[in-house]
Amino acid sequence: MSEPQLVVITGGDGSGKTTVCRAVQAQLEKEWGAGTVAVASIWDSIEESGLFTKEQVGQYLGHLEGKARTLFLFHSMLNGVALAEKKKPKWIVADSYFYKYAAIERAYGVDAGTVNGASVGFRKPEAVYFLEVDPKTAWARKKKATAYESGGSGGEEQKFITFQSKLSKTWAEIEATHGGSWIHLSTTALSLQTVIDRIVSDARNSFR
Repeated sequence: MSEPQLVVITGGDGSGKTTVCRAVQAQLEKEWGAGTVAVASIWDSIEESGLFTKEQVGQYLGHLEGKARTLFLFHSMLNGVALAEKKKPKWIVADSYFYKYAAIERAYGVDAGTVNGASVGFRKPEAVYFLEVDPKTAWARKKKATAYESGGSGGEEQKFITFQSKLSKTWAEIEATHGGSWIHLSTTALSLQTVIDRIVSDARNSFR
């Protein structure tokens, strides 16, 4: 069997990444059959181990300095993709991929050499969809946020909005370094169903 196509759905927190990933999986599997799509995220490694909860991981991240945190997050994402590959799907839909964590860690001040070096083992995706969202809209959807999503302290509304707004610069840097042909879709202006339909259509066409 040929290598599965890797489709990345990335973007800021609250942009709808996880919702879109699951909906794309459901629609493609309805057409192509169960098991043809595997969704990969950093949490797959954590859940597969059975050793930690998300809350425990969040607390642990708070104790790590930037370079160590970057390596931990990238390792978890890379292993999530490896777990998805074992299922032998036609498509792997990666939730965030390393791109989100690269953008955040650069905003935290981790040097580009560390971030880019940690990305060396990752495949280049067949398609990348960047879900754009206004931080205020993102907050309205989430209602709460982690300290990591909010600049490292608390998870209050203003801290989240301020930090997520700051990420526009590092997102542009990550796309320039690792992109090439990212497809930008606004989940502020477009309905999630419109976004989902576009990604499904592109995936469907890739196998025609």
